[in-house]
Amino acid sequence: MDANPYTIEIFKKTRPADRNIWAAIVSERDYESGRREISLRVSAAIGISATGTTDRDLAASRGFQQEVSVPAICMSELIRSEMLQSVDYLNVDVEGCDQLIVEDFDSNILAPKVITIEDYSHSLELLLLSSITTKLSARGYSLVGRAGPTSVFLRG
Repeated sequence: MDANPYTIEIFKKTRPADRNIWAAIVSERDYESGRREISLRVSAAIGISATGTTDRDLAASRGFQQEVSVPAICMSELIRSEMLQSVDYLNVDVEGCDQLIVEDFDSNILAPKVITIEDYSHSLELLLLSSITTKLSARGYSLVGRAGPTSVFLRG
């Protein structure tokens, strides 16, 4: 699942057997309030590094001039509509809104074995105290690795 339509096209070409969903994840609160789309600013250049952002200032600094309206869904509605019963791996990368997704995430409904999620804590000490780490730890996940801004959590 990805909000960037260019990324979805890349996924379809490189992983044709996968189910690729073009949509953005929004918080349960936003979804319940009627939010069904977001505005994503993207680069007009299509390539393996297709990126985008919802932040206007960041888009301007990166030269993202194209704006795309993207369908939006919350985690619980995604789980229901896709009839998901189990997931081995969940990667959360929602351009700075990752903490909101963790707050909505119910590990009793869907308990991936591995979760990777961006957390921009600037030191290991802050990472261990971050909201993302403490919430996932309370849900039975252990922080087992880090790659750039991405934290790796393992269930159990």
